Amino acid sequence: MKKIIYLFVIIFSCSGFINAQSTIWLEGFENTQPNNLPPGWSFADNSGFNFQPDTMWTVRDSGAIVPGVQATRPARSYEGLRSASVSWLVGTGGTDNIGDAWMVTKKIVNVPNDGIFQFFATGGTPTLSDSMQIWISTTDSTPASFLANPSNYNQTIKFAPNPIYAQFSEYFIDLFPYAGQSIYVGFRYYIDVTVDGVMIQVDNVSLFGTVGISQSGTNIPEKFSLAQNYPNPFNPSTKINFDLAKSTNVKLTVFNSLGQKVADIFEGFKPAGSYKADFNGSSLSSGIYFYRLETDFFTETKKMQLVK
Repeated sequence: MKKIIYLFVIIFSCSGFINAQSTIWLEGFENTQPNNLPPGWSFADNSGFNFQPDTMWTVRDSGAIVPGVQATRPARSYEGLRSASVSWLVGTGGTDNIGDAWMVTKKIVNVPNDGIFQFFATGGTPTLSDSMQIWISTTDSTPASFLANPSNYNQTIKFAPNPIYAQFSEYFIDLFPYAGQSIYVGFRYYIDVTVDGVMIQVDNVSLFGTVGISQSGTNIPEKFSLAQNYPNPFNPSTKINFDLAKSTNVKLTVFNSLGQKVADIFEGFKPAGSYKADFNGSSLSSGIYFYRLETDFFTETKKMQLVK
């Protein structure tokens, strides 16, 4: 279930499945200036030696010259102007010449049951190959959290010598094992640069699935409110309705009976209106839980019971 599903194997079935889903978010890097990463994203060097900063994972314009890469092989994007990339030079400078460079997505909150993570990537040249590992963490965005548990490893994508430079391929990851949880996805450039390595480029990173929060009705509520979840008790899914009298930042969170946060259902900005959120407790044990709605103008907490 955790393996990357290659487009070439399931092009018809998976494409049809995704077309039936909603795009929860898409990061094409178009709104991020070069030499940066999008808000909430991060990079990390786990190699233990100093590297040239401009070789690390960052957003680059298509056509930009990349450190250590021939001018005839500039940065490219799958579509649009920009993509994120890392150069093999990030692995030079240490005693073993192995780079360990990470690019980590923003926090993906409350993964839907049918969540699919999609991205486009390319690497290699006609004579050299590249590889990139994919890791998934439910803890935080640091390399240590990814590496702390071997089960966080998803798969290694190997880019064999590519006769067509910067030819992007499409990849999918089934996120069902993480339904109801919040995750970070890490792109790890881990390679012996004395043997292989040129540049990895990633573009159009997106999350598909049944959106966990949706607007219900078109009227503007007169006041803020948080309704009792239904069904209650529930197993394993339930719905939570709430009203926003004004446009506001919204945070909907679940806590256990000890006051420890166990799930982020939603966090972001929403216009005034009535909303319905879906919560999946498949990763939790039976018991009493509390869900809290926090806005710029209103906060309320209610109790619910999960019975398995």
